[in-house]
Amino acid sequence: MERISPMLATLAPKPFDSDNHYFEVKYDGARAIAYVDNSSLKLLGRNGTDYTPKFPELANLPSQVKGSAILDGELVVMENGRPNFGRVQSKIHSLRPTLSIRAEYVIFDILYYDGKLATRLPLAERRELLHRVFTATPDAYLVPYIRDQGIRFFQGVAELGLEGVMAKSLSGLYHPGKRTSDWLKIKPLHKANFLVGGYTYGEGSRAWAFGSLLLGEPTPVGLRYVGSVGTGFDDVELARLMPLLKVLAIDRSPFMPPPHEPKLLSWTRPELAVRVAYAEITNDGKLRFPAYKGEAK
Repeated sequence: MERISPMLATLAPKPFDSDNHYFEVKYDGARAIAYVDNSSLKLLGRNGTDYTPKFPELANLPSQVKGSAILDGELVVMENGRPNFGRVQSKIHSLRPTLSIRAEYVIFDILYYDGKLATRLPLAERRELLHRVFTATPDAYLVPYIRDQGIRFFQGVAELGLEGVMAKSLSGLYHPGKRTSDWLKIKPLHKANFLVGGYTYGEGSRAWAFGSLLLGEPTPVGLRYVGSVGTGFDDVELARLMPLLKVLAIDRSPFMPPPHEPKLLSWTRPELAVRVAYAEITNDGKLRFPAYKGEAK
């Protein structure tokens, strides 16, 4: 079976209702294409990395498919009903396979079945084919989805603190390796205020300003580093912030413990507060996909 690159999604600005879309949870895991040929299985990551030896718990996946197939899905580790991205990464980067952390394979598409490509079929027909040829188990199952009530579904996902929602056109074809509007991802963002404890030097067109702000939050033992934000600034805001940062310059890190930043940087007194939007907080306490939203008032 020929290797197929995963189809990609376009970011949508807000949730919507539509009877012409499937709405499903956007799982926070590792994308994987499963090549099933009778009793054999190969799991390939988005860039072609062979994940098969890392996930021995999925060795029985071929017995769940009536024939040869190529499936598209997400490898997830569930904890307390929520996907844990860090645990999936631990399995992928481990030196040897382990069953102490068990992953599940959540399947949302079929690209090939018994000698025929399914990528030119509309999604609604591909889903019907999946239901006919696949038998679910606790380790590998089909993604749940709804139609029409996209806004309400998104609100429920956001309240649970999950990564977001996928909206997929029923009539959409599968476009390997391409990002199209047939698949839309809708992500909730959290917003919070953080103190600036330093900044990295800008490069290229931003050499005259800073590259990113180093962010922290106060704790009883000092300022805890939560990551850096380098997006969301225009030239006007960069020019406005630079004098403020220079006035606050100090010689030592205000963070406890100091962050390990490889770039050239300057420390500042943590007196400037900024508003930042972010997708989530990782297991090690860092902001994921942060974006600057302005100075906190």
